[in-house]
This record gives sequence, structure tokens and C-alpha cells, in this order.
Amino acid sequence: MDEVALLPAMSQWGTPDPRNASAYPDTDAPLTLYAWQFLRRRPDYRKRWTQLQSGGLASRRRAEQKRLTELDAARSSAWRLCGNLLSNVQAWIRDGRPGNTTMQAIEVPTPKLQKSETVPAAIDRLRQQAASLRTKLAEIEKAPLPSALARAKMREQLGRIAERGAIDVSGLFRPAAGQLGFPETQLMLKVFNSEPAAAAIGALPDIVGLLVATNLEAVTALSDKKIAAEARDD
Repeated sequence: MDEVALLPAMSQWGTPDPRNASAYPDTDAPLTLYAWQFLRRRPDYRKRWTQLQSGGLASRRRAEQKRLTELDAARSSAWRLCGNLLSNVQAWIRDGRPGNTTMQAIEVPTPKLQKSETVPAAIDRLRQQAASLRTKLAEIEKAPLPSALARAKMREQLGRIAERGAIDVSGLFRPAAGQLGFPETQLMLKVFNSEPAAAAIGALPDIVGLLVATNLEAVTALSDKKIAAEARDD
């Protein structure tokens, strides 16, 4: 067996083995094929290919794209604020003071610069401080109420429901056919198979109101127990 036939035809870079003549293209092959053979031998090409294969270049491009996107968002927000300020100033100059407004002179403390701090740096620091305060304010507004306030709201609502569900006994004092008056609640119903669409209003016994009115202490105790279980008075 010919020794040359045992040699590998291609290297790991896809280039022909120089010891195997049969791995090379024919002499009448197009020049682009020969150019491709030489390109794969260039060290810079192989280095670039290795970077692409390892993902290093792709990760750097993603990081750069993220940085530019965040920078664009920050600068766009600043440009919008400046644009709004400019529009307001131009409208003031053109149209004068807006209607239903008053001007009032106020005195505010002059911000003090920190040691070796420039004016732009102070402005940026105060903006960050204002953003932090707005974030804390949003957290406070979303925070659950103290259990004491929750209990007060619960008793107020149950009191209104109990008042709504009270039984009326005034009819029993009438001479003719007096009856107890049980609480009712109105209910709006949608009427199907009607052209045009229609709705009906009916009255149903106010079961919730009657239940709370007759068991106010028990419903209050149950609600108070649930409030204690869900309270976050840390």
C-alpha cells in the first residue's frame, strides 16, 4: 500500500496536508479556491476565527450594545426633560404667565458643595439623592398599613354593613298585616336573547348584611384574627 495514502488529507484548519499531493485541488481549479487555501493559513485569520468560536468577541459586542442602550436611555430621558423645560420657557415668554396661576417668591437654602466638589458633580449628586428619595417614597406608599389602621377600617366597614342589614320591626306596630322588614340589596342582571340588549334590576335579600348584623361580634373577632395573622408590624 502506498505510504502517502495513509496520511491525513486535511489538517484541523481545513488546509491540505503538504505531504499528500492528492489533497490539493487540480491545476485547473479557480483562483478563488487557491485564495481560500492561502487565507486559511494566515495567523490573523486563525486568531480571529478562534475568538469567534470561543464567543469572546460576541460577548464583548453584547456588553457594548448593552452599554450603548443604557447610555441612550439615560441621555434620551435627559433630553426630554430639557426639551420640556425649553418648551415651558418659550411658552412663558410668548404667552405670558399661564392662567389661573400665581407667582410667589420663596426662599430655599443654597446647596453646599462638598470638599473638592464641582458644581456639575453636586448637581449629579443631588439628582441621585432625589431619585433615591422618590424610590423610598414609592416603597412607603406601597407598604401595607399598620394593623391598628387595618382594624379601624375593618370595624368601620363592618359597622356600615351591619347597619345596612338591620331588621326593620316598625311594620309590626301597624294595625293591619304588619310584617318584619328584612334588608334587601339591588342587583342588575343582563337579559340574554334580547334585541336590543337589555338589563333588568331586581331585589334580593341582603344575606351578607343580615349575617353581619346578627353576628357582628363573631365576624369582628374572625376578621381581627385574620388581620393579626397577616400583619407586618415589624
